[in-house]
Amino acid sequence: MNRRWRSIAVNYIRSMRLYYAFITGISGWIGVAFYQFLFPDRVSHLRGSVILCLLFLSWGANQIINDFLGLKEDRINAPRRPLITGGLPIIPDLAITSALIALTLAVAYRLNPPAVIPNTRSWPSSGSGNVSSRNATALCARSRSGVRMIRR
Repeated sequence: MNRRWRSIAVNYIRSMRLYYAFITGISGWIGVAFYQFLFPDRVSHLRGSVILCLLFLSWGANQIINDFLGLKEDRINAPRRPLITGGLPIIPDLAITSALIALTLAVAYRLNPPAVIPNTRSWPSSGSGNVSSRNATALCARSRSGVRMIRR
């Protein structure tokens, strides 16, 4: 039984395709560095490290979900992936992914609750995407002399 779970863990990590995560890592590192630039009094290297770990786990969970939703295409385009070859059974795959997503949301909520709760106040109320006059105090218009402000 122990050997089976070890095989699942190894195949799960292979399915996460962490070799592509450098893009997420660079973006996350820039975000953490910018936060430290904006709020130098709140700097915590542990917090930054946890955020980067959450980004890598989220990347991996995204790849697993992508593989699950694209099984039909992956059978043709990527036949060596563990989910296709049977090295990673679907039920443990989805259970581990659900646990990782729940862990990521819990830690993100602990670090910064507004990061997890959607801000519905900024969504357009009409659904048309038009800017209403009470939300827009000034609009920019192009003219020959450059940009000028139009007040409503």
